[in-house]
Amino acid sequence: MADIAYHELKRLRIRGEVFAVKGDHSRSGKLNLRHIEDNRDEAIDTAELFELHSTGELETNSVEDPLDFRRTRMDYASVLPSELKGTTAAQTAWHWAYVDAWFKSGNSGGPKPRLVKIVIEGVFRRLPMLGRPSVKSVQRWIRAAKNSGIPSMNAVIPRHAEKGSRDIMTGADFDIPFHNMLQQHYMRQPPCNGADFYSYLKSHIEDKFPHVKLPSKRTIYRRLAELDPRKKMVAQQDEIAAQAELDPKIYGPEATRPMEVLEVDHSPVDIIVVDWEHKIVLKRPWITTIIDRYSRMIVGFHIGYAPPSAHTVLLALRHAVFSKKYIKTKFKEINQDWPCGGRPQYIVCDNGKDLHSDSVSEALRFLHTTMIFCPKLKPWFKGSIESWFRTFQGQMKTLDGTTFPNYWKRGRYKSKKHAIFTLEQLEYWITKWIVDVYHCQPHAGLNMLPPLEVWRRAKVRQLPPPDTRQLDNALMITRRRVLSLNGIRTFSLDYSSKSPAFVSLVNRHKGDEVEFKYDMRDISKIWVRDPDIKAPGMNPYIEVPVLRMGDYASKLPKEVHDLIRQRVLKDARETNKYYENDLRKAKVWLYEFTVRLREEGNLTDRNLRALNAHMEAKVMADQSNDNSNTRPTEGNAVARPPAAPKAEIPVPAAGPITLDEIQAHKRSRAQG
Repeated sequence: MADIAYHELKRLRIRGEVFAVKGDHSRSGKLNLRHIEDNRDEAIDTAELFELHSTGELETNSVEDPLDFRRTRMDYASVLPSELKGTTAAQTAWHWAYVDAWFKSGNSGGPKPRLVKIVIEGVFRRLPMLGRPSVKSVQRWIRAAKNSGIPSMNAVIPRHAEKGSRDIMTGADFDIPFHNMLQQHYMRQPPCNGADFYSYLKSHIEDKFPHVKLPSKRTIYRRLAELDPRKKMVAQQDEIAAQAELDPKIYGPEATRPMEVLEVDHSPVDIIVVDWEHKIVLKRPWITTIIDRYSRMIVGFHIGYAPPSAHTVLLALRHAVFSKKYIKTKFKEINQDWPCGGRPQYIVCDNGKDLHSDSVSEALRFLHTTMIFCPKLKPWFKGSIESWFRTFQGQMKTLDGTTFPNYWKRGRYKSKKHAIFTLEQLEYWITKWIVDVYHCQPHAGLNMLPPLEVWRRAKVRQLPPPDTRQLDNALMITRRRVLSLNGIRTFSLDYSSKSPAFVSLVNRHKGDEVEFKYDMRDISKIWVRDPDIKAPGMNPYIEVPVLRMGDYASKLPKEVHDLIRQRVLKDARETNKYYENDLRKAKVWLYEFTVRLREEGNLTDRNLRALNAHMEAKVMADQSNDNSNTRPTEGNAVARPPAAPKAEIPVPAAGPITLDEIQAHKRSRAQG
């Protein structure tokens, strides 16, 4: 049975009815047939055909030869089927006009081009409104009518809708498995790609529907491309990603003049810096930059090793507010001016913790500046600073010691081996590039005008910055602690004073949380705010020195103090307790340790180097005063504390405030 190829025949006669063979379906083992008279489609199993062939009900030879119209007289069925309407009916009548003319002219045999042209000319002269078809089209129509057995209009009906393979899964039958596999593999996190989705869908169709054929890969890709972009992105990523990619970009407030809207952001610099004094390679520094949105001028920046914090923001803000005339003295090779300065009206920034700190908020209140925070995951809200960082990091790629994001871009380049810039040299290079290059280059966002030219054309008077000392106080770090009879305890140190102002503050707010400021460069004193002083022109801050640890904390940076505390806690990790004298001992030990590392050329930590510089400065100061009591001694021994420095205004000695002093203060106020 398998050797009989019924699909190679043209027509079959089954029980007296003639069928045209369309082809077979090799997977299902069925033969596709079409009835000659009523055009119905049937699919018959080849095994059943073999049984019919064996019983004589199936004939193949008697219907193989074309009908000879010279020997057979037939009546042509020229009635238009009633179910045909519109364009299909008109095209069928058009086709049949030429086929009917061919048969009525008495032509026999194959439709030769010469004879077909004669028929076309005759019909077109009689019916010009139908149009002139091509010779090949009329030949195709004639062959279809002859192969149908009895020529009729059914043989020349256009069947464009039936083009393609009839066994491909389409319509609703395909939509259901396509939707299920779409939700399972494509509309999820993380999604599969188009090729994998086609493989999953193909395996699913073959398992569930083995007798049908999957649409082509191109059809599947087209269906995927027609999906709603927003729904697809929400399913594959999240709503925030869809907003960032598809929603209209809402930029920050529009600037109409210089210093009206500033943008601030941080970024690690793509370069390795070195310390030539100690012959060591350090690490990538951080830069905090502030840019003016109106003119694209860089109004201030700060570069250092410290990661982004409120302190770095305040230093960059201080640089932005004050005059930049110092660059002519500090960097004599800079040619252009840096005219930026004044009080900003708005500052656009990220939602980082450093920018939400009380210190930054207090400084901006002092400057009468409003902070505008960007919406989450929408960096284009401050697009000027983001664009500048891309330009800036591109310039860093031209310097020795630059870094790269991955191994493939880095190649064989050794950043640490080629590093030559110190932090001071890098600061000079950045300043010169900003002032002499970036400010003077045509900017695409300014209609190809340089930022410096836009700034000068504005001619808007800026509000002057506040007094330097007042601004320094405003830019200090702000914290809050509970006030007690012993003063304030912070950084594991006690701060107290017997000044009348502080005694009065303790009397009024003992047990309350109060606000204070401190300088990152010197933790020997803090400035406590009196919340009851609100009159303009009066200084609400009271200077409070450290208690009992003046010799230790004198001009001691906070980062060095943190390093000393880490050392003490490491030694006392079992009890987690330490005393003030332990801090003194740890300070001496770390100083000796840094001296030893420097002699060995292994000094790498910036905090250790800062401690080394601090201790050397104290030793030199003590030697100049003929007082070497704070010089490091053998082992962990610490000598007596140095004499207190002379002050222009006598300050009461620091110490715990007693109840008797509070009562005396109350009596003095009552008598006054």
